[in-house]
Amino acid sequence: TVVQSVLVFAWNIVSVKIRPRLIRIEPIVRIFKYSVFQAMFSFVNYFARNLDNLLVGRFFGTTLLGYYDRAYKLNTYPITYLSGVAGSVLQPYLTKYCDDAEAMYARYMKVARPIALVGAVVSALFTLGAPEITALFYGERWVQAADLLRILSVSLGFQMLNSIAGPVFQSLGRTDYMFYTCLVNTGLTVIGITAGIVSGSLETLACGVTSAYVLHTVSNSYLLVAKGLHAHLHRYALEFTPELILVIVASVLSFTIDFPELGILQCLSLKSCICIILCIGIYSIFHQWGYLLGAFEELRK
Repeated sequence: TVVQSVLVFAWNIVSVKIRPRLIRIEPIVRIFKYSVFQAMFSFVNYFARNLDNLLVGRFFGTTLLGYYDRAYKLNTYPITYLSGVAGSVLQPYLTKYCDDAEAMYARYMKVARPIALVGAVVSALFTLGAPEITALFYGERWVQAADLLRILSVSLGFQMLNSIAGPVFQSLGRTDYMFYTCLVNTGLTVIGITAGIVSGSLETLACGVTSAYVLHTVSNSYLLVAKGLHAHLHRYALEFTPELILVIVASVLSFTIDFPELGILQCLSLKSCICIILCIGIYSIFHQWGYLLGAFEELRK
């Protein structure tokens, strides 16, 4: 590998006519600032994402840690495989609009709205069908993790929306904003975890973590939308009213709807139909279908 790199470097030196010039310090400072905040964000974010597992194992024991870890991993699958894919292509898509905040905001919303819709539907399904999903993935002996999954899934849509904020910060060249939001979000997560540890209840800890993830949206939105993209925060928040209502309704129904006489697949299928009906009803009330179809068409292109 070293020999290959040396040969490539030598070939580039010979084949590319590089004109010697004085080194300018401004680009180096700009790149250094961008990279330092990016590196600090990655470090703090890794710490925040793993802190709950460390503390659950320390204060609740390995058995309850196993249940929490199973629920947490199930909760992260949609984020990794859905919004993670969108986030990986969002930065090159938006970078060409880095000098036009209004155009970048318009195109960001064309990505954010479908992500929010998918996140809300998946959140509603995971909240309603937590026992069946847990049993389907891990078997019935892990069904005790279902209550934790139900609680954590309330924040799933918010996490999917927050996961695409990073590429937008990077497209704007404001990795400093990205790092500041990470610091605030880590503080909120620590508070939520601490409240759960003090209460001595794993369910309370899950509620604290979920509340923290929901509040992450506030700090992300303020620095990204209001400060970075110079858009109206109130108008931005109203765009996601249907998704918020869908998650709230599904969360309430999850404590009242149960079909113990049905099998796992039948019960999960029925609950999926309920989620679809809720989604169709709420989006029809708010007249959102035309906008969303246009956004999905834009994503397809």
